[in-house]
Amino acid sequence: SVQAVLVRAVSRRDTLAAEPPLARVAQRACELARLEPSAAELLDFYSCFPAPVQLTAEALGLPLERQLTLTGGLTYGGGPFNSYVLHAIATAVARLREQRDARALVTSVGGFFSKHAAGVYGGAPPEHGFAFADLADEVRATPERAFDGDFSGEAEVEAYTVNAERGRLTTAVVACRTPRGARTWARASDAALAERFAHEDLVGARVRIASDRQLSGTFRN
Repeated sequence: SVQAVLVRAVSRRDTLAAEPPLARVAQRACELARLEPSAAELLDFYSCFPAPVQLTAEALGLPLERQLTLTGGLTYGGGPFNSYVLHAIATAVARLREQRDARALVTSVGGFFSKHAAGVYGGAPPEHGFAFADLADEVRATPERAFDGDFSGEAEVEAYTVNAERGRLTTAVVACRTPRGARTWARASDAALAERFAHEDLVGARVRIASDRQLSGTFRN
């Protein structure tokens, strides 16, 4: 069993395309259990959104085609406020009573994607005994990205999301990297720009951020 808490604002996370603490917690749980992730017969990856499932599978080198849930996921078993993991563990225990030689890997996510836990369960006690680790110090040492909330000028698109109202795209909220590598945020309030963000892959595009945090309509790759 392994846990770690890293309360770090999204603006200061080193990358928006991965979650290193989640990966390390899942990997360490398997190490303590002396289990190759691919050898776990039963899996339940916390599924508040698709991203935690995909990131956990990627961290452990597991294909998304595998069955990654025992309950059908948070939408179908349990609910928010940590109840879901109780259902996942209970379901794993029930399955392990039927498959005594199997092992189950169950993960959990909490907070603002800032609390992570993983446990390996078996139908019989492990030969080497119970093992637990708290990786708080280790994950706090992971890189942190600088944040520049006052930046204006040319930057590179890192990630974005597009808001819609009543079926109409209205605004894109964009995370950008400054020339010095810091993260900054901007908005594209023009409907035509919002359409571009929704229908084109603009990650890596060059944009210009005005002093009011708005993006101009010129993009350069």
